[in-house]
Amino acid sequence: MTAEFVYLALDHTDMKGACRFDVPVTCYTDMDDVLSAETEIMGAVIGTTDAQTAESVLIALRGRPQTSVKPIFLLSPVEGNAANLADGVADSVEAAYRKAKEIDDRLKGLDNSLFADRDATIFRLLAFLYARPHFSFEPIQHWSYPALYRFPLVDSILGDDENSGIWLNNLVDRNLLKHGRLKDRIRLCPECEHAHLNYVDVCPNCTGIDITQKPFLHCFACGHVSTEEAFIEKGYLGCPNCNARLRHIGADYDRALESYSCNSCGHVFEDPEVTAHCQHCATRSKPKDLLPHSVFRFEITEQGIAAVKTGMLEDVYALLDSLNNVNPTFFEAILDWLLKLNRRHEDVTFSLIGIRLLNVLELTEAIGRRRVTELMDGFVGRIRELIRTTDLTTRTSRQNFWLLLPKTDDTGSSVVLSRIVETQQNTRQQEGVALEINTVCFCAPNDSQEGESAPLLVARLSGELD
Repeated sequence: MTAEFVYLALDHTDMKGACRFDVPVTCYTDMDDVLSAETEIMGAVIGTTDAQTAESVLIALRGRPQTSVKPIFLLSPVEGNAANLADGVADSVEAAYRKAKEIDDRLKGLDNSLFADRDATIFRLLAFLYARPHFSFEPIQHWSYPALYRFPLVDSILGDDENSGIWLNNLVDRNLLKHGRLKDRIRLCPECEHAHLNYVDVCPNCTGIDITQKPFLHCFACGHVSTEEAFIEKGYLGCPNCNARLRHIGADYDRALESYSCNSCGHVFEDPEVTAHCQHCATRSKPKDLLPHSVFRFEITEQGIAAVKTGMLEDVYALLDSLNNVNPTFFEAILDWLLKLNRRHEDVTFSLIGIRLLNVLELTEAIGRRRVTELMDGFVGRIRELIRTTDLTTRTSRQNFWLLLPKTDDTGSSVVLSRIVETQQNTRQQEGVALEINTVCFCAPNDSQEGESAPLLVARLSGELD
């Protein structure tokens, strides 16, 4: 069944002669006809100048699994939220079709059945970004939003206008998305996490808000401090406490630092305290107790791309981490130490083997997700049999895997390398495809270069793996 490109001519009631274009287009004047149609939609362009109509149509289309990631354009700029839900404004139906075709071509490379399983929502979010390489989920600010910012597009795809931020940050934790450009920093109420806060100056003694800023004087004779008006009596300046005449500022008196007084408790103070009053739940908080929140754009990661292309949310490459794995920073520290030790004692040999997995995504398309997982599990299991308890492994990228073999010379590393290549050859499937790898080997001291550090060595060998 051929997918249709739909033109929703919502401002037209008479369609006679209205759908003559240079591209294949199916015209509708009623949104219900589109929703009830059994044909697949390749993309759509909405022809209306009414912002509310455009927004309701876009919410309906983005909320349906069948059309949520499809390219949808506006034919006219409209106010409001519609612009945040569409893929942009096209100059004509033909222009919208051409732009939609580019997005649809990328979507055709994905398995549409993924959008119907239990993780369909995640796949729809990832597919939306994958089909638009330079796109990111943009936070939109509006005074009415509880946290000031929302992701209307994500809300529509999820069908949830409260937890989209939680969803997106969860995908960041799983390395499927990453934070893009920082847009803003805000403070949230610690009780309800709303951002509508009123900052109020209060008395540090009783926390009352009825405070007044006044000039204060300080009598040198007795040390009394009070408001300026209290020192003015019978037409001259005098201390109300000791009755001393105050003639010369700096000699008899000066202006005190205190400049506020509380009309509730009479407390005199220099600076008021600040409290944040939540306009949603009425909680009063000190500024230091507010929840800091950074507002980011969200972009897809390499792992997210791999997940949506293979249909596996868990990274198949992560099976390599089940070996004697350490984090790359620690791995490089040990490697650096071995390099320095070898420069002082050449008899302390070691080897470093790099492996790059080349075609996991292509294998997934050829033989399916389950069989690729089984193949990788078998490959990792055989490598596990080759390495010793004293050997270390790490991954410096999704596809680059390293084995550090202490006390291993050229001969020993050649044996290990040949067995790895033999293991790779044993992954050949009945369809004629097999796991493809590139390898590189470094042996100290024979391959050492003067002054080369561990990061420089790994970078140089990574270049040979590509």
